[in-house]
Amino acid sequence: ASLDFTQINIADDLFTANRGHCLSTCQQITERGVRAAWAAFARVDSIAPSLLKAMKNAGCHTMSFGVESADPQILKTVKKGITLEQVLSAVKMCVDAGITPHASFILGLPGETASTIKKTIEFAERLKNMGASYGFHLLAPFPGTEVRERAEELGIRILTNDWTQYHANRAIVETPGATKEMMDSVVERWEKKFMEWLGYLEKNIQSNTASKDELWQYKKLRYCSIIYELMMSSALEKNGMVHGSRNKVEGIQKLAEQLGGRIPFGSGEILEALDFAADQGTLTCEEKNGVLKWKWKNTLP
Repeated sequence: ASLDFTQINIADDLFTANRGHCLSTCQQITERGVRAAWAAFARVDSIAPSLLKAMKNAGCHTMSFGVESADPQILKTVKKGITLEQVLSAVKMCVDAGITPHASFILGLPGETASTIKKTIEFAERLKNMGASYGFHLLAPFPGTEVRERAEELGIRILTNDWTQYHANRAIVETPGATKEMMDSVVERWEKKFMEWLGYLEKNIQSNTASKDELWQYKKLRYCSIIYELMMSSALEKNGMVHGSRNKVEGIQKLAEQLGGRIPFGSGEILEALDFAADQGTLTCEEKNGVLKWKWKNTLP
């Protein structure tokens, strides 16, 4: 709290699997007076009302589940080990506990067809009507994974070995029953709905009817979108050297001006996003011989 963190994400897919550890963590959060809101990941078969109550009391507001598909055969093929009934039960338990459930789906798994995609979309909407949010990713068969090693056997056609395309936001595989265009269109429609929601927030902001939470949500999403565009275009790597700045404040202003036009955002918006990234510690700066070199922290080689 003294460092002004407003959100903590516990990036442990099995956080709730060891109930004793999870409850102990919640107890420590409460006893130490940590007031930051936090989110966690879990399997749908590893939660219970009593556990969710303790997590909610400790500040948990969102629980993310990897559902992957609404087709039972696909779930069996990928050895997911869950049922749709368990998904429905987990979502209801979260809603009852006052925790927002989020379901994540992967398109392009072995056996994917137009029919299974339709089934997954319909199931996702059913979860939404229960109070959950949901999102889609596309299968990215990295080296060393079973799905890549058995790709031919599983009916997966890998379209590229360009690792920069393995970001799970666009299809890089096809199955006999699902083309790249088919799967990309699903994600694009979801992205369009998301942008419509952003438009709703913008409308509230412009009419001065947005709540503090809505305003902060919008700003964070804008910042993340700008940072994502900068990373995907390698704009910082290509244009991150700033000459003739007296200090870092002036340097980051010049950096924003240099990056303006490289991505579809104005230099003013870029400056706000860069300030946000610097405050979060994800944007760093090195000074040498009067030149500031800006770079992302912990970027992939």
